[in-house]
Amino acid sequence: MNKNATLGNIYLRIILTFTVSVFLLLSPILIFPIPSENTAASVYDQNTHNGIDFYVSELENSVGGGFEPHIIAGPGIDGNEWYYIDSPTGLGGGESGNLWISKDQGETWEPHPYGRNALGSGDSYTAIAKDGTIYYTDLYLWSSTIDTSKDGGDTWLRNPLATVTRVGDRQWLRMGPTVGAPPGAQAETLYMIYNDIPQGLIIQRSRWTNQGLVWVMGNNRLPVSTSTGSRDYFAVDQNDGTIYLPNKDGGGIAMYVSTDGGNSFTRYQVLSTNDDIQNIFIAADIDNSGNVYLTWTNQEHVFLGTSTNQGASWVITQVTNTNGTRVLPWLVAGDPGRVALTWYDTPDINGTSDEKVDANWSTNVAISINALTENISFLISPILESVHTGAIRTTGTAGDADRDLGDFFTCDVDEFGRVIVTFGMDGDDGDNTRQAKVMFAKQLEGPFLLENTGPEAIFINYTEYLTVYVDASRSFDRNGGGIKEWLWDWGDGTNSNGVVTRHTYKKSGTYEITLKVINRVDMGDSTSSFVKVEAEEEAPINLCWIVLPVGLVAVGAVTVYYWYKKRPPKIVEVQEIQNGSNSNDATTSEPPH
Repeated sequence: MNKNATLGNIYLRIILTFTVSVFLLLSPILIFPIPSENTAASVYDQNTHNGIDFYVSELENSVGGGFEPHIIAGPGIDGNEWYYIDSPTGLGGGESGNLWISKDQGETWEPHPYGRNALGSGDSYTAIAKDGTIYYTDLYLWSSTIDTSKDGGDTWLRNPLATVTRVGDRQWLRMGPTVGAPPGAQAETLYMIYNDIPQGLIIQRSRWTNQGLVWVMGNNRLPVSTSTGSRDYFAVDQNDGTIYLPNKDGGGIAMYVSTDGGNSFTRYQVLSTNDDIQNIFIAADIDNSGNVYLTWTNQEHVFLGTSTNQGASWVITQVTNTNGTRVLPWLVAGDPGRVALTWYDTPDINGTSDEKVDANWSTNVAISINALTENISFLISPILESVHTGAIRTTGTAGDADRDLGDFFTCDVDEFGRVIVTFGMDGDDGDNTRQAKVMFAKQLEGPFLLENTGPEAIFINYTEYLTVYVDASRSFDRNGGGIKEWLWDWGDGTNSNGVVTRHTYKKSGTYEITLKVINRVDMGDSTSSFVKVEAEEEAPINLCWIVLPVGLVAVGAVTVYYWYKKRPPKIVEVQEIQNGSNSNDATTSEPPH
């Protein structure tokens, strides 16, 4: 056999063995991907505000007072802001109207009964001067009272003959700056409007506002409107004293505007329609820049009217867009374009509110911070569910449907821009039992009606496998009082608190983290962010690392065996020993090498 060919076969076998071994060695890398060193989460920078949160409480011993409650935030005699809630006790009862005062932003309420009125109390309403003087009106039908307190509601100066005409109905009070006053004259004027049943809408003003006395009739001593159904709510601009009187005239809604302190009025048409504007009162308010707002319903939807030119022209917006029945709306404005509306709401759409004997009603709020833009939007939220069961009368004294909640409930805005609301709640107590309780609600979370107020929630985060690390130290309080709580909702059913903290999830997934910060006056703000977390991957058992050594040994063994079997055998040449031959003549031949 050729010696060189034999060596070539051996070298080829060695090369093949090495190649197979290298392939088996690299096969785990070629077959299985290398795990990444960091499988931490990707962070989605997606911050959104949550719904509106309200603090809600019931005023103690207020059963029966939830008929037409009215709330106002105004100065107290101590220079701080107080909240005031009033409501009538009822005609013929012999008692003056209800008045509650809170000096701690609605945490506690003090009743301020102020004696007896022979004819009882109806259509109660309050106004507050800048020095904390309280003006309280009650209806006698043949006249209206204006009672004045200069000591925070402890003592009262009574004027039972405040109205300047014979018969008054549904009177309202508003304070405003005195227009065209000579030096030394009163800085504020108290206005009162009411429906004189024979004549129409009357406005009068007090020449001695300090005591709520000396009333004179406005509009050149003529009714503003001769409609005897005119009794809608009015507003006075706190900057220039312009007066706005909305009125549900036949064929729609009109606005009467006075720029001379009520001496004369100009009429503008807000809405022309043959449809029934189905609510008792059209409410009006003015923002801090003089823009005017109105609200009303057609039972199905709530509407908002806005005017930026003192009522000369109007933009009408439908606030609600889902099926339901809405009645007794009210509104309040703050900074320009910021407005809140409240109403009673039920998803029941069968019949009018007077006919809904089984309806379940909630108190709702809608807040807009862009009400003066073309793309106006609202954040709508219930304040409290199930406040009333049954019908809600919207025909005043006419009809026989349940009127326990009265003809309206109201809202206002406090010095921090929070919406405050009062409303009646009587549950399912039957028709006309007059057992409604007075409820108070205060907005806790934005958007607020004043721009630069309240806290702002801000946080950053990063993740490491199943753990997320968060830092909320950039959150701040625009009021300057500081933040007292940092509350975390981790999106997995667990919660915690702290400025800088961390949380470890039990399993991989995408979670929404929500931070809520609360300042020293219990105003809150929330923001959310989505995070994706993944568990650290454990390397799987790789059988190749077991098979490889065995394979190498097996290949080596096979190769050696194959090489051994195929090698040329040794050749032994034996010479025949002849008789007499010498044994040394025998030779052994080795195979060639």
